[in-house]
Amino acid sequence: VPHGVSGLLVPGHGAEEWADALAAVALRPDRRAELGANAVVHARRFSWRRTTDALLDIYAQATSAFRQALELRAEVAV
Repeated sequence: VPHGVSGLLVPGHGAEEWADALAAVALRPDRRAELGANAVVHARRFSWRRTTDALLDIYAQATSAFRQALELRAEVAV
């Protein structure tokens, strides 16, 4: 969540910080609508398909690097 663009990041766990963040949007309907609209746009960038594809790509890279390391070890051992 980009702070101030598609939501607010609260810098702590204290009740006062949360109350300030909530008041910042509760008292300004225009700001709340802007954050909400931007949040929808931001959320559209994410999907289970994209997440799965990225994870599988990382696994493939890791597997390839591991295989190369094993082959190198085998060559050195010979």
